[in-house]
Order: sequence, then structure tokens, then C-alpha cells
Amino acid sequence: MAVEVTVPDPEVQARALALRFRHWDRAHSGYLELSDLKRSARRLGAAFGRAANAPEQLALEESCRQLWEILARHAGVDHNGRISEDEFIAAFAEEVLADPAEFDRVYRIILENVVKTADADGNGKLDLGEYVRLMRSWYSAGESDAVAAFAKLDHDTDGFLTLEELVRAAMEFYLGESPSLAAFPSSR
Repeated sequence: MAVEVTVPDPEVQARALALRFRHWDRAHSGYLELSDLKRSARRLGAAFGRAANAPEQLALEESCRQLWEILARHAGVDHNGRISEDEFIAAFAEEVLADPAEFDRVYRIILENVVKTADADGNGKLDLGEYVRLMRSWYSAGESDAVAAFAKLDHDTDGFLTLEELVRAAMEFYLGESPSLAAFPSSR
């Protein structure tokens, strides 16, 4: 299901993308490298006891690599290069967010693989405990922030987050329609 894209406020979108850049730039180098994305995927897998060769883990790492390739191509760097925060913001906005089909092909797939990796009980959705563990490992969010985000994102209040709820939240976050950026905290 393709997402509907609205024209966001450029400043709000840039702020959201800067937060996401810092999420992946855990070394605070000011640059993003493919290894940063791979480390994030491995950290998430480790938090859920996924072996390095587990199908969920391999799929998550591959989807992160595909995102890197798109960003790197836009920024004019090869797979061993680095992307600055400004390059990341421009590339993500122009290559991933501007086209609903590209968002689905790239970012929705990452979210799908995040859910598969974090879905410890295999029911296809995340309960509060799984989500808190996901947020701690993927975003370095505190438990209270993760619990608050879960409550905001669980629109049908069934006690679970589905892929569709997470896709909706991501689009709201990136397009500046979310009432709070706290739904996807920056790394601390």
C-alpha cells in the first residue's frame, strides 16, 4: 500500500531528518557511513538474540544497505564513502520521501525488517515489551520515552503496534505532521 505524500514544511522535515541522521551517526563523527547502518542493524538483532546469519537479521542489514546505496548515489559517494548531515537530509528528502513508491520500496522495507527482527513472539506485531526493547537498541531511547511513544502510536489501542501503524508514524514524523517528534526520539 503506497503512502500518500504531502508537501512538508522544509524546516520541520530537515529537523526530523537531522534527528534520524544523529540516530545512525552514533560515533558523532558528523558523517554517515555504511558501517553505521550495519552497526544499527546488528545492535537491534543482538537485542533480540538474532544470530548474525538469521534470516531476519540478514534482511534488515540488506534493507539498510539498499538505503545506503540510494543516499550515497544521490550524494555522489561510493559505497565506502561518507555522507554529511546536509547530504543525508537532501538525499533522504529527495530520493525516499518525495516518491511514495520509493518510500515503500526502501523505507517501508526497513520498517518491515525492523518489525520482523523485534517481533520476539512471531505474531507479526510488536507488544509494549518488544517495542521498548526496540527503541532502546535502535534509538537509545529511555524506557519512559518508549512507553509514551507506544501509547501515541497505538492508534487502535489494541496493545500492539503493526507495521502500518509504524509506517504511518514514520510518514508523520518525516512530513512534520506528528504532534511530537518524541514518537521517534533521537539517540541520547
